[in-house]
Amino acid sequence: IDGKITSYISDKDGDGINKEGDNVWLFFGLRRGGTSYYGLDISNPDSPSLLWHIDASMDDFKEMGQSWSQPKVGYSKINIAGDVAKPVLFFGGGYDTSKDNSGVGAPDNVGRAVYMVDAETGTLKWSMAPESGTTSFAGTDSIPASISTLDSDADGFADRLYLGDTGGNVWRVDMPSDNPIGEEPWSVFKLASLG
Repeated sequence: IDGKITSYISDKDGDGINKEGDNVWLFFGLRRGGTSYYGLDISNPDSPSLLWHIDASMDDFKEMGQSWSQPKVGYSKINIAGDVAKPVLFFGGGYDTSKDNSGVGAPDNVGRAVYMVDAETGTLKWSMAPESGTTSFAGTDSIPASISTLDSDADGFADRLYLGDTGGNVWRVDMPSDNPIGEEPWSVFKLASLG
């Protein structure tokens, strides 16, 4: 297990001290170790617990390759409970090991995706993939890099993603609404082809 670790800290009273009611969660992938992501609750450091585990054997994540992409914490309009925005994680579909031999340019079989999951439960909220995604993706190369998020209107919610793939392409995802397939559907397009 050597994936980069991402932390989420909810210090409800802002005192900088972890106490009851605060949350401290860790998220990581396995890189060469497999196709899994894990969420851990370490709010009580003496008694850590598993929040969730996802991997490529699950229907919602069957496009996942090796889990290289460091999860990025953010907020999305599609993950609100009542009036409270719940944190989400964004991560790429991962690395296709066929790239070890074929190099840039050969189409990949897995990893051609981006996922957004609820940070607390690991429940899939949105995905971009060639066949099984909420939003269709025409890319042919795996996405092991971290996903960059942008809140262009400063409302606290990510409304744009930027990502690169192993074919040297740069992609942008626009998320203008709270419904990826509604009146203002989310869209993806290629910004540059640098391979």
